[in-house]
Amino acid sequence: MSNGDRPPLPRLPKRGRKTPAPEGATFLALVGVTLVVFGLIALVSIVLPAELRVVILLIGFVAGFFGGHYLLWGRWLERRLRKSGGEEPVEFWKHAAPTVPPEPDDGE
Repeated sequence: MSNGDRPPLPRLPKRGRKTPAPEGATFLALVGVTLVVFGLIALVSIVLPAELRVVILLIGFVAGFFGGHYLLWGRWLERRLRKSGGEEPVEFWKHAAPTVPPEPDDGE
């Protein structure tokens, strides 16, 4: 085939997005999955003995506590501080002094 006989190359999509992905859609999907999981756990707990129900409730409480903590301090508070002109987060690893490995001793 010569260059004149070749079909045109396909157009590739542009790299990157001009606008960031909406965080609301991710949050809504997370809430939906959480509700489905809690619904399935509720259905399963109907047939479980009482001791296992207590264990499942405790695990759910701990998971809910840490999930709420993440949402409150990890997302909401960070956005609020950013909007109010709060300080930038401390990224200590960017300011750390580089470590120099010790030089090998030649036995002298």
